[in-house]
Amino acid sequence: MVGEDAPLSVVDQINAKLGLLSQVMTDISFIKGQLTQINAEKQRLSQELVVTRKELSEANRRIRYIETEAKRTNLIIYNLGQRDPPLPTLKEEVLLYLNTRISSLDLHRSEVKDIFQMRSGAILLMR
Repeated sequence: MVGEDAPLSVVDQINAKLGLLSQVMTDISFIKGQLTQINAEKQRLSQELVVTRKELSEANRRIRYIETEAKRTNLIIYNLGQRDPPLPTLKEEVLLYLNTRISSLDLHRSEVKDIFQMRSGAILLMR
């Protein structure tokens, strides 16, 4: 009977080791599935990162454009303030026009009087 016990025990040991091997194979299969899921998630996140980088790049381009336009606008405003001479007011333009007419035309005395009256009226209206 001793001889029969020994082979059973070897068979039992082999069966136990086969059971462990089967469990290890199942665990390896499970880990492979987990790795597949992790790789799929990694790929998805990589694609999202590419899209996010493109969006960020576009946003930065828009910001640079807006900053450039703001600088241009500020420069225009600054230059308008620095003009030599500054832009004339409406009153100054009217007076300049009337004075130009007076000096550029060879007018009769009555015409000059009419223009001076218009000039005086314009000055009163502008006040």
